[in-house]
Amino acid sequence: MTDTGLTPTQQPPLSPAASLEIATEPVSELWNQLFDQQSIRNRFIRAVRRFADGRTVSECYEALEDQQIPYWLRSRILDVARGNRREAWRLAADLVPNLGRGHASLEDLFATAGFFATNVPNEQPPTLAVTIGRAFEDAPRRKHESICRLLDVLATGFDIRVVATGRTQHWLAREHREELPGVSEWRETHHPTGDQVEQALEVLDPDGRKVELLRQLADEPAQTLSRHALRAMHDVDRSRISQLLVSEQNSLTELGLVAEFGPTDDRTVELLEAGRQLLEELDAQIGRQQELTEAVSDTGTSSTQCRVTPRTRGEGDDDSSDDSNPYRTAYLNRPGHVGAVGCGEAGDITLVEAPFDDQTDAPDHTRYVSFDGDREEAVVAVRASGPLQYVVSLATALASPRLLNRVLTDSRLESLEDPPAILRDARCIGGLSDEALEDPEALREAFIEWGTDLEDLTAKLSAGEYEDRNRFRGSIMRSAHGLAGSIVHLFDALGIDIVRELRVPAGLDTNSLNELATTISIATAIQSKYGAFACYRQLFESREEKRQTALSPTVDADDPLGMLIGSVVVRSEDVHRLRPKLEQSLETPAALAEDAPEFAVHVSLSTVDRTAYASAATRLLQSKNLRPTREAVSLLHALTGSPYATAQALQQLAGEDKRRELRPDELRYALGTLESEQLLSNLPPAVGRIVHTLLTAESCLSQRELANRAEISTRTIRNYRDRLEALDLIRVDENGYRLTLSFQTTTERRNSVVPTALEENQTLLDAADALLETLLQPDRYGDPNDPLGSALFWPPDPGRLLDHPMIGSWMRLAAALTATKPTEDSQAIMGPPIEQQALLRTTPTI
Repeated sequence: MTDTGLTPTQQPPLSPAASLEIATEPVSELWNQLFDQQSIRNRFIRAVRRFADGRTVSECYEALEDQQIPYWLRSRILDVARGNRREAWRLAADLVPNLGRGHASLEDLFATAGFFATNVPNEQPPTLAVTIGRAFEDAPRRKHESICRLLDVLATGFDIRVVATGRTQHWLAREHREELPGVSEWRETHHPTGDQVEQALEVLDPDGRKVELLRQLADEPAQTLSRHALRAMHDVDRSRISQLLVSEQNSLTELGLVAEFGPTDDRTVELLEAGRQLLEELDAQIGRQQELTEAVSDTGTSSTQCRVTPRTRGEGDDDSSDDSNPYRTAYLNRPGHVGAVGCGEAGDITLVEAPFDDQTDAPDHTRYVSFDGDREEAVVAVRASGPLQYVVSLATALASPRLLNRVLTDSRLESLEDPPAILRDARCIGGLSDEALEDPEALREAFIEWGTDLEDLTAKLSAGEYEDRNRFRGSIMRSAHGLAGSIVHLFDALGIDIVRELRVPAGLDTNSLNELATTISIATAIQSKYGAFACYRQLFESREEKRQTALSPTVDADDPLGMLIGSVVVRSEDVHRLRPKLEQSLETPAALAEDAPEFAVHVSLSTVDRTAYASAATRLLQSKNLRPTREAVSLLHALTGSPYATAQALQQLAGEDKRRELRPDELRYALGTLESEQLLSNLPPAVGRIVHTLLTAESCLSQRELANRAEISTRTIRNYRDRLEALDLIRVDENGYRLTLSFQTTTERRNSVVPTALEENQTLLDAADALLETLLQPDRYGDPNDPLGSALFWPPDPGRLLDHPMIGSWMRLAAALTATKPTEDSQAIMGPPIEQQALLRTTPTI
């Protein structure tokens, strides 16, 4: 069943009751064209009879007068209602079609149209196809308004399908919101990627190969594929895919729908936000093709996607209750890679309060890997809901061909300097047979086979194919720890930096968190080193035969601290719940071995700070020939929920030919591509909605319009207005509300608009002063003994308010805006007590 109203589409509906084509004709001509169609004349006559049904003559006259039907039509309408067929023909084919001409005014036309729409049977509203061409945009404004008014009136009784290009739909939504209420809801008119989507809709064939490429990217877990993989999916010339992606006119890169990264001989393609919106638009308007192998309009035909069949059984029992999604390995997208590397700090474990994408029906068991050959850094991101899933997923991801074939190249392995004795007996790298050390291909295959065997074992565990479950599970855990530790140590020997991202689902019970913390601590010890020596084997190994075969280090009394190889990032929405147990477990991951050497491993347990946001922004923008300013880093730190959101936003920007600084209006655009939940996530959700709505607005908004777009009440806006104004994040004047960040206009590009809190002379004390003035009554604000107000008096200490239950989240926002340094991280020392400690490193910020 259809509904009344206006619906946008790019495809004419099947079997409409009537059709109209709008170009430059006046509204009276369109009305006449409508009644030229027999189906409309018949429906009008039925509407007249439906109107009169059950009414007396006097009631009919009174109702017609109330509806402002022209007086000279009223008696004829009643004649038709009584069954006068001759009068019915004259009314529907002569009198009504000529309204708006001669002595009949446009108001008569609109009143009669309203009468018609009101009395059309509403059980199944007739469909009216209205095609609007580009010429309509060039017609005088008065024609636009009268035609839009007619459509709005008819939409109360008809299902009107507005057939137009995406660009024209966008134009209608922007220019005629007042004449066509609700038209602005057709699409995300105020979304910053709207113009890109409109342009793409204009030039792309919905059934063409470019859209097919977008769909194939969208079907990937991280919406990322290598060029090699895309070429394998299409039976076309090798160069054709490159043309579609980057080189020909209206390529997917030129349209801003995809981005490429990586070395020239191993380019990776990622779907951007505009590309996702384009597909959503096409799905809504036309409907997605059911098979990608259908014929396309471009040269050649597509082939079935070439992909390794994923395993359908789990990597353990941690998610056994809803383990329906397969385990598989996919390539991590660019924002995910940059976000993880930005959060990671060499030798540290970083706790990041950030959500991650998950399946709606069951947990996402995809293991993500990526490698930046230019920087020689790898990232592995795995789900960690329990010990077995975490360790096995980490090991099998590290051993995946997607990663090893990129990292363990022949040239890198041939440059390996450590002798076999050090690799085997100091670093304790498994799988290093003489053949593997001589043949790079054999080495890669050895690790890949180890990972495959590990998957087979976990499949048997899930199927119950064992005699003693605990013993069998323990052997899997030892094998997984050994594989992960071996590859991490080998990467380190090759000079490859490695970031391990652990995605911990929110809401785990305390026992699960405790078990996970213990396992993370053991993995940390295994993947740590003192010089070239594996720390776990030296400090915690309980198997005597393993200790006997290992080489022993000579400890430098002046430098007795080992370190974690690479970095570990623990990502979760409630990561704070894991911290206490993790701090405890890192001190003693296992019982200290007898006669353990006198060295220990220093591990810093930290949270993300300004440095992580600066790193993510700098790295991602570098490939676009842009560099972040101090103000941009402060705003990204303050507004985005994590460095992952920072990278996701900045990835949507286009590249530049010459290197320059990122402008505030570009930052506005990038931030506007995020969802409101990714903004100011430590504050109430309504605050994120307010800021997101103002980010995506093209001009100042009234309080009512802001409330409508943000889907909150005006009272909610008033509740937070003072605090947002105190930090100068928003400004309110006679023109309405605006975010204190440059609009994308020529004037504000030249004269940047940013919050005053970003100025270098602004301090946390200044921000605290402004906030407390809005939150406290005057007597408390000026009271040196007040629990909050006293922070402003000598000696001022606004930092102590950062964890205050009422104002803490707002103070942390102020700290980010003013580039205030965070509190100290906690330190863990695993191993025997030592007197000498190496100096902790410091990292500069921008």
